[in-house]
Amino acid sequence: MNDPLRAGTVQAAASAPAPGAGLEQQQTTSRLRLRTKGAPPQRIRGRSSLRRRLPLTVALLVVSAVALSLLGSFLLLRKEFSDQAHQQLVHQIAGAASYYSTKQSDLRGAARLIQDDRAVSTALRQGDRLALILQLQPYYADLNVDRLDIVDAHGRVVVRMQDPLSGGDSLATRPSIHAALQGDENCGVEQDPAAPAGGSVLRVTLPLYAGSGRPVGAVSVGRQLNSLFATEIGNAVQATVHLRAVAALPSRLVRTPLPASAACVFSPLSTAGARLITNQEEDGRAVLSGVIPILGTDGRIGGGIEVIQPLSEVYDVITTVTTVLLLVGLVVAAISAGVGIGLSRGLTR
Repeated sequence: MNDPLRAGTVQAAASAPAPGAGLEQQQTTSRLRLRTKGAPPQRIRGRSSLRRRLPLTVALLVVSAVALSLLGSFLLLRKEFSDQAHQQLVHQIAGAASYYSTKQSDLRGAARLIQDDRAVSTALRQGDRLALILQLQPYYADLNVDRLDIVDAHGRVVVRMQDPLSGGDSLATRPSIHAALQGDENCGVEQDPAAPAGGSVLRVTLPLYAGSGRPVGAVSVGRQLNSLFATEIGNAVQATVHLRAVAALPSRLVRTPLPASAACVFSPLSTAGARLITNQEEDGRAVLSGVIPILGTDGRIGGGIEVIQPLSEVYDVITTVTTVLLLVGLVVAAISAGVGIGLSRGLTR
């Protein structure tokens, strides 16, 4: 009975594969299955980097758009405000020229009052200096003049009302006195040797007659072109005004041809096409500068009126507006970055 059982056990053992061969067959089968069905999907390592890059890219795009918008706004605002300042300066220049012409007309009227006073001409012809001083005192006190000179037919100073003790010096070589002694009116800017720093004076000089014939002398009235005069013009036009000497004027302006007209009817407004408006700096501040020429007693340009329009206030407004826009842009960029982060998490989940 035991023989058949043993025979079956031996047969089963013989038919079973060897341990080493079976393991090798199993591995081969697994490899075949992997080649047939494909490798299992690997984890995508780029998800986390995508989550970081997407909101950063969105934020950079928003910041770039805001920066371009700010740049365009800044340029547009600067151009708009600069154009407004330029137009305002043009009107202020016209106002300054008109004010100067009015003062010149006032001086001409004062000189005509003295010219028509026969007592002045008579005292000059007689050489009565004391009578001249007494006769001229009301004019010098009531008229808005800084200079009031009377010269004889040879050009010597008989009376200088701003300094009655001085006199006797010759002014015959001055263009204004020379023209008046020839019987002509003369108006314009002239250097004043009596001024502390050799300043300029707006003078009107007219001939004096004692009957018919040649002039017996001349009367010259004037106003100093100093800081006080510039302040008066500035207050009239609501701007900063400087009076410039010829040496301080641009060469292009000095070479400007003047209209052919008599000196006493010349107005700076007639040189409106020659005025020069430029961007400059004054005491570290950006300004617009406009200059108009004024006529000298020799018929050439004797100086200029410079009107200043500050741009610093304009630039301050632009800076304030740009700062506000920048803050708004940063807030928008932050909101956009937050929205981008939320979207990226949803897309890469």
